[in-house]
Amino acid sequence: QSDAAEEESQIPNNNLFAYPNPVRENFSGVITITGLKNNTTVKITDSAGYLVAEVSSLGGIATWDGCDGSGKKVSPGVYLAQCVTTDGQHAQPKILIMR
Repeated sequence: QSDAAEEESQIPNNNLFAYPNPVRENFSGVITITGLKNNTTVKITDSAGYLVAEVSSLGGIATWDGCDGSGKKVSPGVYLAQCVTTDGQHAQPKILIMR
């Protein structure tokens, strides 16, 4: 299975979502955000607005390992995936982490 997919022409769109969501305590894979344009920057922030991680989409998909910049699993809570394309389009799906 690849972490790339065909890109969308614009965001937000009906195909933009994060999964699994919620992320349950026994989940050990990556969190996937789909429905993006290629090279979309995705900044993961906590509910207070602090930057936790930053990833870029490959095609229409971006993946996040659920860890902060130092490799530590993030605390339970709601996280925002702030998605911004190179031409300024943006969307912000929410991700619930349960640990």
